[in-house]
Amino acid sequence: MDFLKETMKAIDESFELEDFMKVPVPNVIKKDAFYFNDKNEGYLETFYNTHDEITKHETNGKIYWTKNIRRNGKVIKKEKFILHRTEDYVLTNRTRLANDTAEDFQTIYEQEFEKRNSPNEPEVHKEFKKLIFDEVTRLIEAHKRKNEFKDQKPHIISLANSFLDFLNVDTRKGKPVPKELEFQFTNNFDSVDEKKVYEYFKSKLVDKGLLSIEDLKDYLKLAFEDEKYPKECFSLKYDYKKDAIGVFFDYYKDVAGKPYGKKEKYVKLLGEYFIGFNNGNLMTNWAKSKY
Repeated sequence: MDFLKETMKAIDESFELEDFMKVPVPNVIKKDAFYFNDKNEGYLETFYNTHDEITKHETNGKIYWTKNIRRNGKVIKKEKFILHRTEDYVLTNRTRLANDTAEDFQTIYEQEFEKRNSPNEPEVHKEFKKLIFDEVTRLIEAHKRKNEFKDQKPHIISLANSFLDFLNVDTRKGKPVPKELEFQFTNNFDSVDEKKVYEYFKSKLVDKGLLSIEDLKDYLKLAFEDEKYPKECFSLKYDYKKDAIGVFFDYYKDVAGKPYGKKEKYVKLLGEYFIGFNNGNLMTNWAKSKY
């Protein structure tokens, strides 16, 4: 399928992840957007203005329109003209960011497939899904590299990861990857199932671009299996302290069930392992992170 690889060059390093995750929306028709006078000259454009700027008058059996001429927000004079005709304006090529739905993801897939004029055959689709999976994965990483800290958009990264899940691509030559084999560790920290711990923190930290998957695995091994503090603390990729505190507070409250007398132990899951957090402040403001 070399021809497919060639067509994928259209998505290069400069292609923005956010642009890729957009879908088309219907055209907008603006009625009577352009006004023409009795000499058939384009006299007034109202697409970005309101019709309040013009008023209708009738003099000696003729219909006139008066246009307000403004300067610094004040009407400085009025111009009179005879309306000869109007024209509509159609706003085309409009897009919006996709929603996290199968319908929008299918639209993205189909529009990318159609761009490449590929044969509509099952084997071609199978190969194309793998290629587009790899390209979107690369776009996510490129977005993280190019947009450090405040310029990164966690919701775009999360949306793109949902699109990858939608593709349901087999990256192991047709054999599905069981979720339980993605990463294994023993939870000695509390009684929550390892899979539930992994999936919770992956969805809240990795999928939203706050932490790499490698750092998450190292963190879970240290904090939950070995119960040891790191020599060097992990770093979140955004300065969203309140959001991060909320993630760990919700784990303590909702996932672990808010075990009695264990608040400090759960506070340290954040305070002892991540740069920029103080156990004392966390103990004071733990529940205030979200409420």
